[in-house]
Amino acid sequence: MASFTVTLACANPLRLAEDIEEARRGGAGGVHIDIMDGRYVPNFCMNFAQAEAIKEAYPSLAMDIHMMVEEPFRWAGELKRLKPERVAVHLDSTPFLYRFLCQMKEAGISPGVALNPSQPLELLSALAHRMDYILLMAVEPGFSGQRMLPETYGRIAALDDWRRREGLGFRIMVDGGVDLENGGLCIEAGADILVGGALACFGQKEGVQESCRCLGRKICGKG
Repeated sequence: MASFTVTLACANPLRLAEDIEEARRGGAGGVHIDIMDGRYVPNFCMNFAQAEAIKEAYPSLAMDIHMMVEEPFRWAGELKRLKPERVAVHLDSTPFLYRFLCQMKEAGISPGVALNPSQPLELLSALAHRMDYILLMAVEPGFSGQRMLPETYGRIAALDDWRRREGLGFRIMVDGGVDLENGGLCIEAGADILVGGALACFGQKEGVQESCRCLGRKICGKG
């Protein structure tokens, strides 16, 4: 069954708690937290103190951390203390990604690899048995509100075909530009989890709760 999570980078920072609660009531299965270092991408977003407060206040919501950082080992201790359900690091963020994924797995955190639109899917082959999920970027990372790149559907389908042929167990999470129309196409192509943001869950005239319900109803069979 497909599911969706909401990226808090697109929530209203002045009413973050209210937006999280509305998303939960609207059927969101989790929260997606972007950690940026201003180097891998030229922006900053949320931090571990905020993530810890959110995890404590909303223990029923699965938390996935998207690390848009260079040198992810610098934050390994923070991740182990926070212990989110999932953490994804970018393929090109460290030459020792295999070791990082193993460390997260040993800490009880489900490890994932984030892949940018310009990176070939074949680069993931050496990590196939170490990653629990692929965070497939449907836009260039670091900026909210971008429209999904049309090549995304073919990339999802290729990943789905690969795991079926090889009997691999990784899940496919799609991040960037998800809306009600293309989200459904992503699910049809083989995606398992969608990250809802500025074009689907936040900033819509229906409000956060109803927007999330609509997303769940139309693309995930929920709500």
